[in-house]
Amino acid sequence: MKPLTSFSALLISLAPLAFAAAETKSDAAARAKAIAPVVEEGTILVVHIDLSRALPRPILGFLSLIRLIRPFDMWEGHESGLSQAGIKELYLIAPSAVFAVQQPRMLVAIPVSSVEQEMAVRTNLRLRDDEARRVGGFLLIGNTLPPPKTFRVTDRPELTAAFEAAGDTAAQVLLIPPADTQRVVDELWPQLPPELGGGPSSVLTRGIRWAAAGIDVSPHKSLRLVVKSADAQAAEALRGKLVELLHQAGQRAEVRKYVPEFEAVAALLIPRLEGDRLTMVSDERMETFEKAMAALVRPLLEAEARVVTMNNLREIALGMHNYHFANKHFPLPAGRGPDGKPLLSWRVLILPYMDQQSLFKQFHLDEPWDSAHNRRLIDKMPSVYRLPLSKTERGRTNYLVPVGNGAMFDADKPISFKDIRDGTSNTIMVVEVDDQHAVVWTQPADWPFEPKDPAQGLGRIFHGGFATAFADGSIRWFAWPQSPKDVARLRSQFTRAGHESVVW
Repeated sequence: MKPLTSFSALLISLAPLAFAAAETKSDAAARAKAIAPVVEEGTILVVHIDLSRALPRPILGFLSLIRLIRPFDMWEGHESGLSQAGIKELYLIAPSAVFAVQQPRMLVAIPVSSVEQEMAVRTNLRLRDDEARRVGGFLLIGNTLPPPKTFRVTDRPELTAAFEAAGDTAAQVLLIPPADTQRVVDELWPQLPPELGGGPSSVLTRGIRWAAAGIDVSPHKSLRLVVKSADAQAAEALRGKLVELLHQAGQRAEVRKYVPEFEAVAALLIPRLEGDRLTMVSDERMETFEKAMAALVRPLLEAEARVVTMNNLREIALGMHNYHFANKHFPLPAGRGPDGKPLLSWRVLILPYMDQQSLFKQFHLDEPWDSAHNRRLIDKMPSVYRLPLSKTERGRTNYLVPVGNGAMFDADKPISFKDIRDGTSNTIMVVEVDDQHAVVWTQPADWPFEPKDPAQGLGRIFHGGFATAFADGSIRWFAWPQSPKDVARLRSQFTRAGHESVVW
């Protein structure tokens, strides 16, 4: 046998790399071809998730963290249902309007190979008929599905290139602005706003023809980001704009507060210039990068989560008022059986007064919350009881009522408006507690009011304070008490008939 020449040895050593590259290109082309029938001309975002390599929750959580999508709560607890139906991958699709409305229309596209598999998905995910529609080889799921025959599919060659750039990862996130995006942006917003440093908007429209991110979470976290520009000059201009924005951010006190070592973090966010592309790879530095992104995005997520939690409290307060209107008093903290033992929480009792009659009818009201039947309903907790940014497991809530020691609620006595002698605008009705004090939403357990320490167990989810709902239905934000005067002021807001004089 002749010894291998150096050239032959080189070819053999490179063969696995060539095969891997060919395989990546093949996978990219296959994914682009598969999803093309449901990618409309207005589609701006496509996400592919390989369920065999990563569960949806960490991937979707990461995408939510970098604000490409909003939290996708419908998949919590459904991973096993997808697996049982033989589903190994799924896609998320968003039209351009997804960033322009408060509740974006994100579509989930699940490949199904047969009617039997489609029915298995519908059954395992407990989907209503109007929540899913079969289009070609996909089952589309969404809150607002487009009418049949409205798909105007166009050739999107950038799909294949973007999938290839994202690589063979657990998830690929593709930003593919439609062809007319550049013209619309240039005409409507020829200049960037001051928040983005000003200058012509072409730095973005020419700088971002498409972008692709490849994300892995196991066994090692990694991120690969590629941005395709119109040409090398546009790529260089976009990189310069990013450096400028990072420099401006580093001058802001609130950014320094969350990211003390901003210069080191900014260095991780500056991409390399490679012709008409910008690339950034974070592998061994992924932990630092992830912490940096979390610190930078945290204030934005908190601001959005505060809006959500105040809306949740407003809806809960309305449910309390509707209950009072129908029954002439507020609900007891717990519904009780003939023997006086607590059975189900007030959160269950007000369901009919929050448009949740169908869920309410599923409970056995004469059985405790943890009976064999009622326990099965814990996973059906309405989203209004879910506190954003809470890290508690599914079925637990951070929204509790204050009980005892003169607070709004007594354990055994129904309270009505006439009992709130301090005034409904001066009495706290619902509180937001930390994760340690969160309870199963159906469980008759709440927050015991302790006058000596009225802030114990409250807040800690958001920096600086917590939200509350008052008996008049108003929602107020409380800063964390810093002095004895603050503690006394907070204590006075919990008593319903303490006759305290409070000056704000």
